[in-house]
Amino acid sequence: MLRYFFFLLPLLCVATANSQPIFRWPMEGTLGKDFFVVNYVDHDSAVGLLRDHHCGVQTYDGHQGTDIALPSFRQMDSGVTIVAAAPGRVFGVVDTAFDRNKVSVISRGFGNWIGIAHPGGIYSYYAHIRRGSATVNVGDSVQPGTPIALVGSAGNSTDPHLHFEVWNDSALIDPFAGPCNSTGSRWIAQPEYDTTFGVIHHGLLGWVPTLDTLREYPPRPNAPFSPLADTVITFWIHEYGVRAGDTSRIEWRRSTGELWYEWTFAHDAGYRYYYWWSYIATPPAGDWHVRYFLNNRLAASDSFSVQGVSAVAQPSVAGISVRYNASSHRVAVQLPEAVGISVRLQLFDVAGNHIGTANAETDAAGIAQIELGSWDIPHGLYALQVVAGGKQFGCIINY
Repeated sequence: MLRYFFFLLPLLCVATANSQPIFRWPMEGTLGKDFFVVNYVDHDSAVGLLRDHHCGVQTYDGHQGTDIALPSFRQMDSGVTIVAAAPGRVFGVVDTAFDRNKVSVISRGFGNWIGIAHPGGIYSYYAHIRRGSATVNVGDSVQPGTPIALVGSAGNSTDPHLHFEVWNDSALIDPFAGPCNSTGSRWIAQPEYDTTFGVIHHGLLGWVPTLDTLREYPPRPNAPFSPLADTVITFWIHEYGVRAGDTSRIEWRRSTGELWYEWTFAHDAGYRYYYWWSYIATPPAGDWHVRYFLNNRLAASDSFSVQGVSAVAQPSVAGISVRYNASSHRVAVQLPEAVGISVRLQLFDVAGNHIGTANAETDAAGIAQIELGSWDIPHGLYALQVVAGGKQFGCIINY
C-alpha cells in the first residue's frame, strides 16, 4: 500500500475580489490523459480539517494552490510545457535547483519557479519546474499560452507536477468556483470537479519494485518470463480516485481459469494519486492471467507466459553440466569422460533452508541421474548445489 501526498506552504487566506483576470490552463496537453489534478486549495483554516472549493477533501491541510501531476518521470523527461495562464510581465525566475525529487521536504519550498504579474494586482506562480527549462526572463512580457518552462519535480515535491498558485496583493485566490468558494471562477473554461476512479497505467515486472522505480514507469520485459531469471512476477497499477473503504482485489489464474492466488486489501483512506502492486513467486510454465478489481469491478487485466525449463541445459561451469527436467523432476549432472565419480546434490528453498541431499555416481557416459520427484516438497523455486570431482555448481530450478 502506498500513499501520495504533497506538502507545501501554510494557508493564509482566500481572496474575495472580483474574478479578474481570466486564466487559460497553464499546461499543454489533455487533462485526465497527460496530467491529473491531485490537490486543490484548502479553504478550511482549522488545522487538520480539509475543504476544497467543492466542499470536498481533494486537498491537504493548508494547501495554497492547484497541483497538476504527470503520470511519471518518464513523461517528465519527454518534456511537458508550462505556459503563461494570462497576459502579464515576468517578475521572478529560479531554475537552478535539482529537479528529480521523490521525497517531501517542506523546507525546499517551490525549488524552481516562475512568477508573473498580471493587470489588477494579480500574481501567478508556477512551481517545481525543471532545472534550466525557463524560456523567459525577468521583465519579459507574456501572453496566454506563451511557453515559459517545463514540468519538473524540484523543491518540495515527490512526483513531477506543476503547482499553480494565484495571489491578489496579499490575499490568496482560488481560481476554481464552487459551493465552498463563492468568488467566481477565474478560468476561461473551468475543468469539471472529478472524484471518479480511473486507471492511469499498469504493467508487469519480473522483480519486486519500489515506489521510486514505479514512478519511472519501468518497461515490461519483451520476452516470456523465465523461472531461471525472474524470481517473482509483479503486477502494478497507477490509479486515481481511490476512496476510504474501497476494496482492491487481485487474482492470478492459469489460462484455463484455475485460481492460483488471490489477495484482497481494504483501503483505510482515500487517495487521488495512488500506486499499488502485488507479486507472486514465478508460477510453473504456461499461460497466465492477472486481474485487478476495485470494489469487485474489473479495473485492469494482463496476460503473460512463463517459459518452461524442461530439458534446458545450464551453462557449463568448471567442466560440470547440469540439466533439470521440470516434467520428471530429474537432475542430470554430466562430467565429460568421468566414470564412477561421486556426485552430491543439495537442495535449498529460497529462504536458504536446507531441504535435502542426494548422491549418485556417473555412468559410462559420465552422467549422474538424480530423481527429485519422490521428495515431499511444495512446488516453487529452489536452489541446487552440485558438488562433483572437487568442483561445485549452483543453479535455480522451478520444482
